[in-house]
Parts: sequence; C-alpha cells; structure tokens
Amino acid sequence: MKQQILSLGKDSLIYGVGSVITRFIGLFTLPLFTAYLTPAEYGVLAMLALLTMVVQPLFGLGLSAAMGPCYFEREDVQNKSTVVWTTFIIHTLSSAFLIVIAWSSPDFIAKLVRLSPEHNLLIGLSITGCAFTIMATAIAQRVQFEKQAKLYVAVTMITALTAILVSILTVVFLGLGVKGMVIGQLCGNIITLLAFIFIALRHTERLVSSAMAKELIRQGFPLIPSFAFVFILMHGNKYILEWRLGLEAVGIYSIGFNIGMTMSIVTGGIATAWFPFFMKYINRVSEAREIFSRIFTYYVLGVGLLTLFYFIWAKPVVVQLTNEAYYSAYPVIGFVAVANFFQTLFVFFLPGLYFCKELQYVSLVQGSAAFLSLPLNYYLINEAGVLGAAIGLASSNILMAVLMYGWNIVNRLRYPSIKYERGRVLCFSALAFAIFVTNEYSLAVTTAPDIVRSIVLASVAVAATFLLLTDSEKKWLLTRFSLFGAR
Repeated sequence: MKQQILSLGKDSLIYGVGSVITRFIGLFTLPLFTAYLTPAEYGVLAMLALLTMVVQPLFGLGLSAAMGPCYFEREDVQNKSTVVWTTFIIHTLSSAFLIVIAWSSPDFIAKLVRLSPEHNLLIGLSITGCAFTIMATAIAQRVQFEKQAKLYVAVTMITALTAILVSILTVVFLGLGVKGMVIGQLCGNIITLLAFIFIALRHTERLVSSAMAKELIRQGFPLIPSFAFVFILMHGNKYILEWRLGLEAVGIYSIGFNIGMTMSIVTGGIATAWFPFFMKYINRVSEAREIFSRIFTYYVLGVGLLTLFYFIWAKPVVVQLTNEAYYSAYPVIGFVAVANFFQTLFVFFLPGLYFCKELQYVSLVQGSAAFLSLPLNYYLINEAGVLGAAIGLASSNILMAVLMYGWNIVNRLRYPSIKYERGRVLCFSALAFAIFVTNEYSLAVTTAPDIVRSIVLASVAVAATFLLLTDSEKKWLLTRFSLFGAR
C-alpha cells in the first residue's frame, strides 16, 4: 500500500511543482501589473474570466469527464487513440461554432457579463483563446491519463511563461492595459494547443469513430450542467459582487482570489493524479477500501495544514506583493484556499459513482450545492462585501463536499465502503478551527509584527498536526527529513 500511496504522491508532486513555478511567475509579476492596472481594470479581467469559465464547459460538451471511462475501458492503443482523436474532432467543431458566435454577437455577450460595448474586442479575443483551450483538452488529457506528468508540466510551464512575457511586453512597454493582458493569455492558449497536437501526432494513431462519438456524447452531455454548477460555486459570487458593489470591488476580490488560488498548485495536482489512480482499482474494489481511506487522511492532515497557512500568512503576503489600494484583499485569501481544499475533498468521494457509471448524479449533487449557494452569497455580500464573497465561496464548496459524502452514505451498499479515519479527521478539524479563531483574533488586537505572529501560529499548527500522526508515520516522516537534510 505504501508504494501505491507514494506513486500517487509522486505524480501529485510533479504536477504541483509545475504549478508552483507557473504560479510563482504570476506572483512575481503581480507587483508589476498592479502598478500598471487599476482595481477596475482587474475587475474587467475578472469578468472576462467569468465569461470563459461559462463557455468552456458549455462548448466542451462534458467530454473531458466522459473521456476517462471510455479511455480506460480497454488497454489497446487503437481504443485510446480513437477516444482522443474523436474527442478532438468534436471539440474542434464546437470551438469553431463558439468563435463565430463570439465575433458576430459581442454586444450581446458583453451585456451578459455586465461589460460595456467598448470591451467587445476583449470579448472576442478572450473567447477565441477559450476555444483553443477546448480544442487542446482531449490531447492534453491523454498525457495525464498516461501518467506523463513531467511532459504535461513542461508544456504548461512553457505556455505560462509565454503568456507572462507577452503580457509584460504589451502592458508595460506598449501600454495596452487590459488588452495587453488578454493578448498574452491568447498567445499562451495558442502555444498550448500547438504543443499538445505535436505530442499527440507523435504518440497516437489518427483514428476517429462515429460509434465512439455517440458514446462520448451520450456520457458527456449529462455532465454539462456539472461544469456549469462548478462555475457557479467558484465564480458566481463575482457576478453578484459586481452587481452590488461594482468593478472595483471585483478587482480587489480578484487579487485575493488569485493569490488564494495558488492553493490549486497542491489541490489541483492531487486531483489530476487522483483520477487515473483510482480508476485502476475499478476491478479491485477490495484493495481500494483501505488505501483510499489512508490517502484521504493524509490529504486532510497535510493539505489541511497548508490551508491554515493561507490564513496565517495572508496579510504579510498581500502587503509585500501589492500596493495600498489592494491591501483589503488579504482576508479573501484563506477562504479561497478552503474552497480549493474542499473541491478536491469532493473529488475523493467520486470513485463510487465512476465504478458504477452513475456520473449523472455528480450534476445532481453539484446542482444542489450551487442552487443553495446563490442566496447564501447574495446575503453575505450584502452584509460583508468582499469578505462576504470570500466566506460564501468557501461555504458553497464545503456544502458540495458534504452533500457528496452524504450521497455516498445513502448508496453505501452499492459503492465501495471506505472506512475513513474519522477520529484523526475530527481532531484535525478541531485544531484547524482553533488556529483559525486565534489568527483572526490576533489580527484585530495584537501589537506584534504580523510576520512574528504568523511564525508563531504556523509553528503551533505544524507541531499539533505532527502529534496526530501514528508512531510509524512520525518515524517515516522524520527519516525522510533527515535524508533530505543529509543531501
């Protein structure tokens, strides 16, 4: 079991390291871009991001999720190649249609995201970049499915660097403002598509099947609402925030949101590695019960501790990375990290649905959470503004994970019975809440420097989490640290 967990950890680490570098590039340039862009301009970027997050799952047709069961159904190269290229062709057709809509009806689209007609060009460019991302989905997922994590990370790093360099050129030197940022993102999307096409041409057979297309669409279409619900859970509050408080509030929120989203370096890497990992146990359910439980515990302890750091270090980080106009963004960071934590926790509850091929119920659970999140976010934003939006984001994703766990309990006779280590999970939850409350109280009353306070609280959190490990786990961890230090 240790080897399987280490294998998952290795793949997660590779994806995480790539994301670290990519996010670091973004954070490194944040002081530069915040000096050239106003909070209102960041608000425009946030609304454009909302737009692409709506159209991407809609025109992706749910095929990114449907690919998995079809791809792993048979191990032969012909089947895998057929799944990849059939999905690519369908996505190419839907992307072409999307581009036509974007450039023919920009005024209508602008109204949907509460932007003025002066942003029509930005809308066309943003949606075109989104179309390229949709086209790259199938061939990018093939790399992930084959556990070629290093290759995937290399491509994403190159494209991120391209986007940043082009953005620096267009924003700083050419003075194009928001338009320059959008052009940079578009260039990154083009590089991504070309790179993955080149990889796919070298390592797959160009096979397309109408029967496979029908099967992919049959499985994918019911999942389209699922992606829409995830969008509502993660980004619907930005729309409410703009409606109630304007673009400047969205811009400040987006700064905290983007810093908090660095949490996806870890959670996204784990979620990416988790899917091909758990699918290998589709015919080995008895083996899955114990190993899934242990992985869940390690996720809660390790990533939960990291989530606490986002609360503890939020204020010093914002002060160092931005100017005074953005300092009020720091309370957002920790709650965004919580949202990412629970999104991946939700993913840990999915194997039963995949093993029983009941993916349509994913949409049911996410839809229920999204439906409940809208009035919750409206109330919190009205009462607490930007901070309310952040709390609403975290609460909505917690609700989604809780509902998914409840669904598994209701269907426990058909799904794999995972005996979670509830004792350790609950103990850590109590610890996390205590650290959170202490941190929030100390921010209000302490006269000590923020960095000293952060160091003390972080040290207490690490020590307390270490005490929750078993003797063998402590020994293994200390051995790894000693070997690392010896190097």
